[in-house]
Amino acid sequence: MDAKQKQFLHRLLEPYQALVQRCAQNDLVAAEINDVIASACELAVSAAHFLESQGLPAQTGAGEDIRLKLADVADTYKHGALRNPERIVTFDTIFAWEFNDQDECRFLRVEILVRNERFGSLDLVPTIGAYLQHLNSSLGLGFGSIEPNIPAKPFTAEAVLEVTRRTVVVPKARIRTYKRNANGELVLTDVNLVRFVVR
Repeated sequence: MDAKQKQFLHRLLEPYQALVQRCAQNDLVAAEINDVIASACELAVSAAHFLESQGLPAQTGAGEDIRLKLADVADTYKHGALRNPERIVTFDTIFAWEFNDQDECRFLRVEILVRNERFGSLDLVPTIGAYLQHLNSSLGLGFGSIEPNIPAKPFTAEAVLEVTRRTVVVPKARIRTYKRNANGELVLTDVNLVRFVVR
């Protein structure tokens, strides 16, 4: 493993996989700031500056488009107010569940939605993943798939969020509901009833 691969592994890939695993935990956390947002933003900082930190030239095309979005997240996280207000992002935490035809559900993951005037809205963790996969491919790093294996949770009658040491004060919790279409893809959908439980 060469130096560039080691840097990618320890600065980006391992933290990303840990973040994805953390997002798979159904812990109740505050919407605007929590450990998931903090970890995702730290990773966005590292990802947005990875090429520069390795003395590699800037890229163009789709990879650079994603990097610019991550740079807006990183700069807002580090500095708060920015000279260009269109770059300032806001953060929101969403809890995502998949529903089946029997109105049973299973927790999918925590989604971190970020928005600004420049790029609109995006789901931060998969966006980081897409950029890391782009770097892996374009730099010939040879790591294959970067996604960790997260076993699917079983379907249950209730949508449960757990109160843990990560739970501080949570005045509200936003949820998203998904179902699988004929191709097996998750699509946003309204469901008849959500039996939502915090314990």
